Amino acid sequence: MQCDDCKFYIMRTYGAANVGECRCDPPVLGNGYSGWPRVLADDWCGKWEAIPAAKEERMLGEVPL
Repeated sequence: MQCDDCKFYIMRTYGAANVGECRCDPPVLGNGYSGWPRVLADDWCGKWEAIPAAKEERMLGEVPL
């Protein structure tokens, strides 16, 4: 159970491999940064939730958008 297996994780490209955004909570503002927290694909937290089957199938290209 890690971020890349969580329904709140969105993969993004920030110049580093395996970096994405956690969309569990609203974006944070302040201290020179605004946006969703950046996390590594193999990070984890206590709010993890499984990816719903329909979303996982779309990610794999098995269900048309």
